[in-house]
Amino acid sequence: MKKFNFILLIQVVLLLSCSHTPERTAADLYQTARQYFEQNNLNAAKQVIDSIHTTYHNDIEVRKQARELMFKIQQKEEKRNVAYCDSMLLIKEPILAEYSKQFILSKDSEYFDYKLYTHRSQTIAYMPHTNILCEVKDNGELTLVSVFLGRKLDHTSFRITAKDIFAETLEVPLSSEYNYHFDDMGSRWEYVTFTPEYQNNVAGFIAQYADQTLKVTLKSQESSYNYFLEKRDKEAIKEAVNFSILTKEVFILKNNQKKSSEKLIWLSEKLNQQ
Repeated sequence: MKKFNFILLIQVVLLLSCSHTPERTAADLYQTARQYFEQNNLNAAKQVIDSIHTTYHNDIEVRKQARELMFKIQQKEEKRNVAYCDSMLLIKEPILAEYSKQFILSKDSEYFDYKLYTHRSQTIAYMPHTNILCEVKDNGELTLVSVFLGRKLDHTSFRITAKDIFAETLEVPLSSEYNYHFDDMGSRWEYVTFTPEYQNNVAGFIAQYADQTLKVTLKSQESSYNYFLEKRDKEAIKEAVNFSILTKEVFILKNNQKKSSEKLIWLSEKLNQQ
């Protein structure tokens, strides 16, 4: 396939290098572009059309035909994109639906312009305590929330250790809106939210080593606090990572499908105006 594409590229280059000779006319190039189009060599056809517009500025009629052909090329490309998205969604959506059974829509979603999903094992019925929560947006973005209950710690990051290897988040400053803390009846509550840019792939690390003992080290400027991640939290994060990946894939496919469908409408209108 690579050899074929290379040969095709050479042919196009040779063709375009000859386009300035008296024997080659804009009409000749247009016919060549049509042949490439009918052979589904769309990139080659587009290169020839570009040459027509670049070389034959004054041949208005042929350039008009070339512009119409370009719309048809784009139409074919967008139809191909829609077909690809449709076929992939047929595969991905049933798998995502199965994963979705382990997640529920967070009540907080009503305050946002997006949906937020929480693992069933970490819902409000789950007694708050020192642990790591995970949330997944409807675009597939996964967020980790480090929860601490105890004395004042003011932690800004945490480290996950599995035997002799570890992963560590970046720091979320105490002044950040994502570092929330308060005191209640003598107890200190700290909720530090780690969006993807602060996670440093910690979620992926937890998912990869979920079958091992994982030590969590909460780190502050003054001290640290250690505890071990519970089995159900490890499993929840692992499933959230997989759910996040699938959700993101489906989100992107649907978004691309929508863009291609909208462009097809626009192209259809343009072709009707020709």
